[in-house]
Amino acid sequence: MKMPFFITLLICLIIVFAPVVLASKSTPQVMLASTKMLASLPNNTSGFYISEKYDGVRAYWTGSHFLTRQGNTINAPSWFTKDFPSEALDGELWISRNNFDSVSAAIRRHKPNHNEWRMIKFMVFDIPIHNLAFYQRKERLLELFNRNKPLPNVERTLEDDTTSPAPDFPTWLQLVSHLVFDTKVELEGYFNSVIKGAGEGIMVNVGNATYEAGRSKNIFKVKPLYDAEAVVTAYQPGKGKYKGLLGALWVRNNKGQIFKIGSGFTDEERRSPPKVGAVITYEYSGFSKTGLPRFARFSKIRTDL
Repeated sequence: MKMPFFITLLICLIIVFAPVVLASKSTPQVMLASTKMLASLPNNTSGFYISEKYDGVRAYWTGSHFLTRQGNTINAPSWFTKDFPSEALDGELWISRNNFDSVSAAIRRHKPNHNEWRMIKFMVFDIPIHNLAFYQRKERLLELFNRNKPLPNVERTLEDDTTSPAPDFPTWLQLVSHLVFDTKVELEGYFNSVIKGAGEGIMVNVGNATYEAGRSKNIFKVKPLYDAEAVVTAYQPGKGKYKGLLGALWVRNNKGQIFKIGSGFTDEERRSPPKVGAVITYEYSGFSKTGLPRFARFSKIRTDL
């Protein structure tokens, strides 16, 4: 049976143009942080620039729109970005401490919810200029923000489609403060104050390091690490490179919470995982809004119980 002409034409168009649509996605070459423990930092920390780690959504401002680090467009309201600069900026869309879920929900909407976006700030922590050291990029950002004093907060109350140029930045476009501590003892005091105030942790930039794409040893996050015990209740098979091996453990902690742990395993542990009913130790960094451990990872099997 012959296929109708218009269906044949439609299939041809999909085959021809689908790759073009996929190719149009542009992934920003952002600098990604490594992870370190506070104890591993040197005693002399004067070469580091320290800031709070904001518990929000990473966003790359291209000069005209937001992208996620995977290259997906974030649909912000036009009033939110209309007075943003034409320079590319790297930062975090953030509301407040322990409010990640609200930001995440807002940025995933195809049609922005204006009430949600009125709570959001874009916290700028870097400018992606690859041939400048961090301290030079920081100076560039200070110059940019000093030339553009914040607009009154009233600007965010209404949708405004005006195209008239405005020299000032809105109050929800904010420059992240970076501090320098001479010693690890001083830095640890700041870290503890952030954690005590329910912050997620700190970011550490190496002052003389240039901006580089991908995972970098010149910027790292330091977060508190907690541990707890849980009982293995089930296995989840692995996929891809872990096909035929353990993908994740389902566990129940002493609060009765059931959740999945999919990282922290060696290849040998994935081949011979802890038995169902075994007690394991897992590490985590605080709790999600739903009360579950955040970034839970396998540590070891408890054999001393």
